[in-house]
Parts: sequence; structure tokens; C-alpha cells
Amino acid sequence: MPEINHHSQRVSALLGKPPGWLLRWGTAVIFLVVAALLLGAAFVRYPDVIAAPVVVSGSNPPQNLLAQKSGRFAQFLAADGSAVRKGEIVAVLENEANYRHVTKVDSALATFKTRWQETDTLLPGHDWPALQLGDVQPAYQNLKMAYTELAQFYSQRAYPMQIAAVKAQLTNYHLFYKRSWQQRTALQAQYDLAAQRYYSDSLLAEDGVYAAQELSK
Repeated sequence: MPEINHHSQRVSALLGKPPGWLLRWGTAVIFLVVAALLLGAAFVRYPDVIAAPVVVSGSNPPQNLLAQKSGRFAQFLAADGSAVRKGEIVAVLENEANYRHVTKVDSALATFKTRWQETDTLLPGHDWPALQLGDVQPAYQNLKMAYTELAQFYSQRAYPMQIAAVKAQLTNYHLFYKRSWQQRTALQAQYDLAAQRYYSDSLLAEDGVYAAQELSK
């Protein structure tokens, strides 16, 4: 305990008598520094948001669509900002054709192609209404004529009749081949019998039992 009190008195003597100039000027300096900081903060501003021009680009940037012809838009088929696929129609310009008629012909062509590839037949009872197709109207007329000629060709059944005739002829050829093979088998048996007899007679002729004239016959 006496040693602790001894140290406490020394510390108290050192801290109990601070220099006078530190108390007088230290507080004034700190006050001036704080006042300068507050004054600088009032005049100097650093904004949180800095406005600057920016160009945003992605891996697949937007592309410009160029129409084959100029004109006003008659119909939009894709909403603004929606994703579209390659080859998809996004808008229709004003023209002489009816867009619904064009899509109807396009759908009919796809159906015809599928049916021809799978069954090689036409659609029964298909009609060709009068459509407003604009620039593709001549091609539509040619399609109607070609379809009519193909329908007549199917109705005449020319190739099916030829196929049936060839099948019947092929059946006759199979029957003829079967009979010819049976005849060949019989002739082969006769030939084998004659060859065996000739071999026996030739042995007899060598021994003088059979006459050479009979062997020749």
C-alpha cells in the first residue's frame, strides 16, 4: 500500500500541473480547425451523382430493320420491346394485298406440301376463293392452274392403272418362271438318266458286249 500511494502521488504531481499555454492555445487551435472544416463544407460540395454521357450496349445490340419498299405502316404484329425471332414478320406496310389472305395462302401451301410428302394425294374438296394478294396475285393464279391440272391427273388414275398392269405382268412372269424351272428340273433328271445309261453302255461296248452302232444311237 505505501508503494501504490507513492506512485499515485508522482502521477498526480505530473498531471496536476499541465502547462498553461496548452490550455490557452490548444482549445483555440481546435476551435479554428473545426470552424475551417465547417466553413469549407459550406462552400465546397461533392455531389453523390455525377451526370455524364453513357452509351449502353449488349452482346446482341439492337438492329435496324430496313423494308424493301417505303410506305406507311398498316399493321404492327409485334409489341414494342418484345423479343422476335429471325424471319418473323413484325409489321405490314400499306399495300394492295390483304395480309389475312396472304397468310391463308401460305398456310394452304404448307398443308399441301405436307400431304404430298406423306400420302402423295391432294386435299379432297379444296376450293380456291377469290383473294386480294397484290403483287403475288399472278403467282396465285398459276398455283390454281397447276393444282387443277394435278387434280385432273389424279382423277384419271393413269399411273395407278399402269402400275396395276405391270404388277399383273410381273405375276405372269413369276408363274412362267416357276413352270420353266419345273421343266428344267425334269429335263435335268432325263439328262442324268441318259448320261448314266451312256456310261454303262460305253463300258459294255469296251468289253465287246455292246455294239458300237448301238452305243452311237
